[in-house]
Amino acid sequence: MINSDTPRTSYTLSSDATTSSTYATPAPIYSADDVSVYVNNVLKTISSPQQYSVTVATDNTATVSFTSSHLPVSGDIITIVRSLAYLQEANFVNNDALDIENVETGLDKITIMSQQLNDGRQYSFKFDTSLSGTTAFNSNADTASTLNVNKANRLNKALKFDANGDLGVSTNDPDAQVADATAQATTATTKATEATRAATNSKNYAQTAENSQASVFADVTSASTSNDGYSALHHREKAKEWAGDGTSYPEVTNDSGSNTGEYSAKAWAAKPTGTVDGSTASAKVSAAAAAASATSAADTSQANAIVFSIALG
Repeated sequence: MINSDTPRTSYTLSSDATTSSTYATPAPIYSADDVSVYVNNVLKTISSPQQYSVTVATDNTATVSFTSSHLPVSGDIITIVRSLAYLQEANFVNNDALDIENVETGLDKITIMSQQLNDGRQYSFKFDTSLSGTTAFNSNADTASTLNVNKANRLNKALKFDANGDLGVSTNDPDAQVADATAQATTATTKATEATRAATNSKNYAQTAENSQASVFADVTSASTSNDGYSALHHREKAKEWAGDGTSYPEVTNDSGSNTGEYSAKAWAAKPTGTVDGSTASAKVSAAAAAASATSAADTSQANAIVFSIALG
């Protein structure tokens, strides 16, 4: 008697399995070869190597246990599927006594095989039975779900639906296309990184702060940087220093910002008072002093002339 229509059962382990752990199979089972065992969707072998064993009781119930080197662990999913061979091994002889138990066993096996076929159908690609007519198929469901492509044209191809909505294969190898797209994406990423480094170089050559060397990528294909001279901003500020900028007249500094003992052109030309460097006055101060001296000399000369005229009476 078959009182269950379930040809498979599964277990999600909450703890590690041991060699004494057992897992019931769908019943009935007639031999160890009547079940297939999967752990995390991977088919296990009952021999060469032996990864599990099956114990069949006299009432045709059975259990599965795993060998010590192939024990599932917590979180693993064990799936046990009844897989009776599609054979009819009973040989009834004419005029022989009818063993009703053998007849029942034969009927049970037919039922089991039917359940297995239905189970396989449930796990197979199929169209829903609600689909029909020309709106669903170019011809019919059987044609739409039948692949009519030889091996040479299936190699490294993907399944797809063709222009008629029938099952077919892709023109190109999708794995190769993915690999090519990945390679192109990697190249694009690399080039984008190099472009970003080149842009950073341009920015640093233009805008690195005064008195600091520009840190740049000597080779944009590498992430390493090094100092490479001074920026346009730095040289602009130094030019302004040498020319003279603002109302003060400080010493001009060198590239690192240290005083040089030199002064700007503006300081030497136009500092209005005192000396430029502590000893020498600017051109403006010197010119004013020369003018004052000239005026004083003229006044002295005029005074002397008046005295001389009076003396001559």
